[in-house]
Order: sequence, then C-alpha cells, then structure tokens
Amino acid sequence: MLKLPFYHPVIEEGLCTALKEANKKCFEARAQTAPELPNAAGC
Repeated sequence: MLKLPFYHPVIEEGLCTALKEANKKCFEARAQTAPELPNAAGC
C-alpha cells in the first residue's frame, strides 16, 4: 500500500465537475448565437 501513488478522489471529482460546468456554459453560449454564414452576394 505504501508503494502506491498518492490518490485523492476529491481533486479529480472537483476537476471533472468544473470541466462539465464549463462545457455546459460554452454550449449554452454557442446555442444562443447563430453561426455567421458567408454572404452569397460576395461570390
């Protein structure tokens, strides 16, 4: 047991939660704005 690397699940769980929340906020921001499409008149 002493030879195993230090493992603390709270750090990994917190990081996972933070990444999920950041992804959710980015997705919501992208969903609110329509993508800019090139204007066909400029062809």
